[in-house]
Amino acid sequence: MKTIDIKKARCVVIPSIAVSMIKEWSSISMSMHLERFENMVSELKICGEIVNFVRHKPTIDLLVKHVGRSDIRSGFEYVIEPGDVIYVVGLATRTQVSGADVAVEPKDLLIYKVWVDVVAPTAEKALREGWIEM
Repeated sequence: MKTIDIKKARCVVIPSIAVSMIKEWSSISMSMHLERFENMVSELKICGEIVNFVRHKPTIDLLVKHVGRSDIRSGFEYVIEPGDVIYVVGLATRTQVSGADVAVEPKDLLIYKVWVDVVAPTAEKALREGWIEM
């Protein structure tokens, strides 16, 4: 696994790992570990760029409050890129009503930090980005 300079990295906060995130890669491996809220916040404070894909407003408000940065961008569709620092953030327990904007505290969140080792792009991506030539 390569060392990533967090100060230059794109830090990404996502609610789950979706198949659409890996559509550009024909082979990919990921490893992840449970992360503490405080550790995630410490890294987000110094990240080069933060892109948030979580749509649960109370979770967004909690992140903004603790990270203390005004430059957190909202994203629409995330596709993994080499060098990204990824945090999967969600409620540790489900609410009775899906999508309910329940108040959250750091202890309510389940967080995983994900490392990606991209092995091979799809042929389309390789051609489009000049990894290979025809």
